[in-house]
Amino acid sequence: MFQKKEYIYEVYRERSISKAARKLYISQPALSEVVKRTEEKIGAKIFERSVSPLGLTEAGEAYIAALLRIKDIEEEFAGTVKHLNTLQSGHLRIGTNHVFAAFVLPPLLGIYSAKYPGVQISLIEGTVDFLKARLLDGSLDLVLDNWVSGDDSFVWEEVGKEQILLVSGQPEIDKELPLECRLSCKDIKDGKYQKKEFPCVSVKALERGRFLLLGEGNDTRKRADRILKEAGIHPQIVLEVDQMATAYQMVKENRGITFVSDTLVRCGPHRPELQYYKICSPFMKKSMNCLYKRTRYMTRAAEEFLRLVKEKSQAFHCLPC
Repeated sequence: MFQKKEYIYEVYRERSISKAARKLYISQPALSEVVKRTEEKIGAKIFERSVSPLGLTEAGEAYIAALLRIKDIEEEFAGTVKHLNTLQSGHLRIGTNHVFAAFVLPPLLGIYSAKYPGVQISLIEGTVDFLKARLLDGSLDLVLDNWVSGDDSFVWEEVGKEQILLVSGQPEIDKELPLECRLSCKDIKDGKYQKKEFPCVSVKALERGRFLLLGEGNDTRKRADRILKEAGIHPQIVLEVDQMATAYQMVKENRGITFVSDTLVRCGPHRPELQYYKICSPFMKKSMNCLYKRTRYMTRAAEEFLRLVKEKSQAFHCLPC
């Protein structure tokens, strides 16, 4: 009904089919046929041809009024798309774990917000299963996590690396571990442990450890369970917690040991009273990934954030803490 509205509108403006045809660079018969077919579709005459210049019938007045409303909506939509494409407006919804939310994302979001102040950002924290469900139902645009998906529903891109370290508040364990393997907070912040030649400790040495571990199902817990099992250790678990930061805070008071990411040690609270060690196991290294739903359209806001993450975070250690 409004497929040829630009042609009808030009006839209305010029009040003449011949003049409108010249403006539109089409023949007069062709334009007359467009008018005729449009009138047949709406079931009423648009133009009053008995007067010169052409006038509008009552149906024609209603048609032009509707046409003008359509033009306004189209212009408004075009403006909205332009704002979204130029990131003058929009919405970015990110999901992540608690450590990344507290220590990794703040500097990235600061850079992003400074560049695109019109984009509204929502940050959701949760478990892998929770974040996966939110990606699937479209509630999230991107997820930043250690999770690697084998599900074809998702695309994941590695944006950085993490290493899990042993943190000890158990003096009897420290006595058994080589002094040259010991790390301070400053050593970790300086990246000393990342050098290949830096010595690591054997998992076997942790047999008498009092473990503070994350709950079952957590990625770090799965890695810990695996290396302990391979070493033939049945760990004495004195406390299970939901958050890595909680285990880190409580390890000294419980005179135990735990596993935490180097991100938390570098960027979290300074704990000079604790001892840190690099563990001899490939399972102590994990990737930091950005995930999104394969079949979902990626907005410009999400696309630009992913670009920023990859640009600034090839090795997340370059980010200020």
